[in-house]
Amino acid sequence: MEGLIPYREVAKRLDRHPQTILKWLRDGYLPGRKIGKAWYVAEADLTRFLADPPPYPTKENSHKDARAEESGER
Repeated sequence: MEGLIPYREVAKRLDRHPQTILKWLRDGYLPGRKIGKAWYVAEADLTRFLADPPPYPTKENSHKDARAEESGER
């Protein structure tokens, strides 16, 4: 799988715990793909992510909360 980096290698490169990388992948914060049972990140996606990381979705900036505020719910 040329150009694809296993999530554990991504964790080493970013100096993060592998479980953190898995959470980022599952949440869509870090682009990646699951092949079988293993997660991978494309080298180009990792390069873009490092150059301009998106804001991590939090309770304060999630779309779900924005829709609830618009409808008057919480």
